[in-house]
Amino acid sequence: MKIINIKKIVGVLVMLSLTFMVFASAPKLAANTPVTPNNTKQEFRAAWASHLIGSMPAYTSESQFKARATEILDILEYYNFNAIIMHLRTHNNAYYVSELSPKAAAFANVNFNTFDPMLWFIEETHKRGMEFHGWLNPYRLGTNYVGTMPAENPASNPANILSYNGASILNPGLPHVRDFVSDTIVEILERYPVDAIHFDDYFYINLGANGSTSGSNNILNEPDQQTFVTYGSGYNTSSAPSKADWRRHQVNLMVESVSNTIKNFNQANNTHVQFGISPTGIYKNGNGVVTYDGNIPITSGSDTGGQTHYSSYLFADSVKWATEGWIDYLLPQSYWANSHPIASYNKIMTWWNDVFKYLDVNLYSGIGIYMADGTGNTYGWQTNNNEMKNQLEFIKGLENVQGSSVYSYNFVDSAYKGSSAKSATQMQNAKSTWGDIAVLPELKSMAQIMPGKVTNLKHVNGTLSFNKAVDAKQYYVYRSKTALNFTNAEIVEVIRSSDNIINYQTGDLNNEYTYAVRALSYSNTLGDAVTILNPANDTRLNVVEGASIRTAPNETNQSLRFYAQFDDVLGQTEQGFYIVEGDVSLAELKSRVNVETTIQFSINGQSVVKVPVNDVDNTGKFTTVIKDITPADFSKLYTVFGYYKKGGVITLSNNKTTRSVLEVAYKMTYADQATPRIETYTNQLKLFGEDAFGQLRVTDKYETNHIELAKAFLKDWNTKFGLSLTQIDLESFYSSAVYGKVASNNSLSGSRIYEFFKDQTLNLKWGWLLDYIESVDSKIWPSRQIVALKGNGTNPEYSNIYEGRHFITSLIGFFNGTHAYDGFPTNDFTDVTMYDNLADFVDSILAKPTAYQYVYIGDEVKLPIQSNSNFSHYLMNGQIYHEGDTLIIGDNLVIKLVFD
Repeated sequence: MKIINIKKIVGVLVMLSLTFMVFASAPKLAANTPVTPNNTKQEFRAAWASHLIGSMPAYTSESQFKARATEILDILEYYNFNAIIMHLRTHNNAYYVSELSPKAAAFANVNFNTFDPMLWFIEETHKRGMEFHGWLNPYRLGTNYVGTMPAENPASNPANILSYNGASILNPGLPHVRDFVSDTIVEILERYPVDAIHFDDYFYINLGANGSTSGSNNILNEPDQQTFVTYGSGYNTSSAPSKADWRRHQVNLMVESVSNTIKNFNQANNTHVQFGISPTGIYKNGNGVVTYDGNIPITSGSDTGGQTHYSSYLFADSVKWATEGWIDYLLPQSYWANSHPIASYNKIMTWWNDVFKYLDVNLYSGIGIYMADGTGNTYGWQTNNNEMKNQLEFIKGLENVQGSSVYSYNFVDSAYKGSSAKSATQMQNAKSTWGDIAVLPELKSMAQIMPGKVTNLKHVNGTLSFNKAVDAKQYYVYRSKTALNFTNAEIVEVIRSSDNIINYQTGDLNNEYTYAVRALSYSNTLGDAVTILNPANDTRLNVVEGASIRTAPNETNQSLRFYAQFDDVLGQTEQGFYIVEGDVSLAELKSRVNVETTIQFSINGQSVVKVPVNDVDNTGKFTTVIKDITPADFSKLYTVFGYYKKGGVITLSNNKTTRSVLEVAYKMTYADQATPRIETYTNQLKLFGEDAFGQLRVTDKYETNHIELAKAFLKDWNTKFGLSLTQIDLESFYSSAVYGKVASNNSLSGSRIYEFFKDQTLNLKWGWLLDYIESVDSKIWPSRQIVALKGNGTNPEYSNIYEGRHFITSLIGFFNGTHAYDGFPTNDFTDVTMYDNLADFVDSILAKPTAYQYVYIGDEVKLPIQSNSNFSHYLMNGQIYHEGDTLIIGDNLVIKLVFD
């Protein structure tokens, strides 16, 4: 152990007996410990795109098409999507070379002899390691095509068409229509290397009776009755329920035929094209219970009340398709908000998750972001800015749901381009759930293909190269400055290439990273990793994250202890630490350590001290202490690197750790591990860092993140009342809050919301919340109800205080950053300025330690560099500031980020 004063280098080893509180993580695994790379979450992330809805304009030129397609792929890649579902056939037309269907009107100017747009689009999609799913409507007809209808197309004969109220489809009950659909699939597969054939929710349409099987106007009166009579052998052609069964069977026959067509093509051509269908979100309405007969789900349907695709007028038995193994994935259009009263997202996807428990078919979820911009009541899509984020996080916790697709790409595009629409807010708030690249999910329906390992993996002069692996569809490149854990966060590139030798430009000229490559097969099976430890990284030495401080009483100054850990015996002749007053990068220090002739030097004006350490314990751990840190320097940052010397060469640790006395003291206080003396260090502490809205803040040590406050409030709420609520929303929390209220209109007495704030302990912790909401209230009634909550449950000036509704919905809005409007006036917390003065009220709940700087009033901090190229400047109290400017810490402050 080496004890130093950072200002005075002590040249001898001094052994001290000190009492320290350790606030550090455990040492890392030894480098030669086998690590099974099994913690990568594989996830499907897609968006539907179509000329029909304006995702792409009508084709005018090759350059125009390429520019837009490239832009689409760029934007999908920005959000870390790994698939696109692109319309190839909308209304019995073709966005591809076809002898069976007429050219789509949007492709009127395409000359397929000189340029095939969709073939190019597919190839470009694959270059980015993304899947291209060809979206087709099997039956739907329209007039949006050019040229004449080929005689081979059933639509050339009116006898093959069913129509009602301006809508038309090919008659699903005709055998030659089914054959035509399969022939269409083959025509596509023979020319276009799509990863999947994808159908949406259009099967039967409303042909006059809206799917009814009872009453005078039922499906027996619809125009396919003669088809039923002709091909309805074994069915009662006078029974509407029997006709409903027959229609489902006709769709089943088509789905089975397409399935067999694709499987036969795959077998003949050694391809692995998937077949996926996206029906409407509700199969049947039932009690939501799923049981099993062996592996087969038995259910009356989801706990819902909306339109179903099993009956209604669609007559699509999606559960049968899955149980029969006819499809590779199902993607129900589960578009509704979780707060929808009869079609709750969580209920629907929980039911689907249960249905697929034992099925060898992938399950994804359709995300209806378009509803955020709807004109009707779409519930949480309009009132909860985190609806999309919550849905994506919810399905991550469902065992049998492997991903999602967003309807539609248009809303992804507009969010990227800075739209002010609610859908854009939803996208931006949900972006963190796609923060890392995700590996495509393994296909349960296909025989597993275990890909081989790449060979000859090298990293030289910023180029990673390797030889291709057997049975590889594409490759995932991982990198880390420390030992790889094979998480999504470590994936830096996806490469789809059939080249024998594959190169990837890392830009890592200083060899700061360890790299690994894993192949993905055509069954989307992730192979074993091949890892290259660059000589500069293969140190097997790591600094243990964190530091500790002294807990002995009655001493004014402090000390910081840091630790390092060898993971192997290296035969080094020296080891120790480099200690920096401030912070420098590994690359900056690495460039200096073998050229410096003194033990003390500076980098960017920051003092660096080399501190050799003699003692290494039998576990490979060694330590150093920075002592005599005065209270004036408690907020000063110290950055520590480990090093060892072998053969006259100094090699640094893979990592570093940066701490201050104040940060360690605060984290100990937050974890309830601090002594009274340590707690006093944090009395005047200020936090500087990013808030939940991407702004910078200077605050006291109390929590101002409404999401973290919601978690703490919900925990106290559930503990107080013996409940297990999972979120604070209109659907569940409001009824919970008013439960037990006395019958009188002028009193909140007896209600849980009243009892919560009257609880002495809880009021000490949460009483500030009443004052805060009162301070931002612009709707009057919440403040009137707060009077009742602070008093005896009544407001003497009003005979009716409406169950506290306006306050409760304001509370819901506050915790969710939403406008929890339920028909009565409530404060709109989508306006982030509502939170500007929150720090002036919170006085009891410590902020969760995150990426803060822990400082005192009067300390100086630098305004950080922003990675967004559109960033313009900071705005504080009407004054403009720029990146790198010095901020002197003072009172609580909100620092706005302004973008061009």
